[in-house]
Amino acid sequence: MSFNYANAIYQELLSVYPDAMQSISTISKNTSDDREFILSDEIAFNFDIITNQAPAHPNCKEKTPDALFCKDDILYFVEFKEAKADKHDIRLKIHEAVIALYHFASNRGIIDKENFIKLKIRYAIIMRSPITKGTPHPSILNTLELTSTHFNLKNMEGFLIEKTKVAFVGASILDLLSNISSGTIKSIQLKSPDQTTVEQFILNPQ
Repeated sequence: MSFNYANAIYQELLSVYPDAMQSISTISKNTSDDREFILSDEIAFNFDIITNQAPAHPNCKEKTPDALFCKDDILYFVEFKEAKADKHDIRLKIHEAVIALYHFASNRGIIDKENFIKLKIRYAIIMRSPITKGTPHPSILNTLELTSTHFNLKNMEGFLIEKTKVAFVGASILDLLSNISSGTIKSIQLKSPDQTTVEQFILNPQ
């Protein structure tokens, strides 16, 4: 059995940054506009607190995705976008996150460059529905999500980033979070953009 570098890196992050384990509610909140997005007490690693440990400019805070999950031998970066998202910002975040992750792991002797390139790293964007008017049929939203070309993420796949995904349908968001948390997240609530209502989603028992 080959060495699980992904898990080794993740466990080292947990050891160095124990306070980074925070609730999904906290991590997904739009702090700029003080708006809640996904409500859940389940916890994840808040990657926003990580600094780049590159020797040229150590402890430099870069733009990075909000959360990092580890399942089996795969690392999942997740960006929560409660408000309007900028394509260049979304794409920049994953590049800088991968670089910061490499320097963190390399500095601690966990992995070399050759094996880091072989890591399975995935990137997901969880966002508000792009349809802001009316109440579209769920099938329309599902089709729109499956055929999404948001941020041109697919053309990032193949080098460093293995796969990407955009999710904005409630059930899809829950399925994604449940999968990458190894089933820990079984339900979520989505706060409406105007913060007046909450919609709950519960994972169907298998």
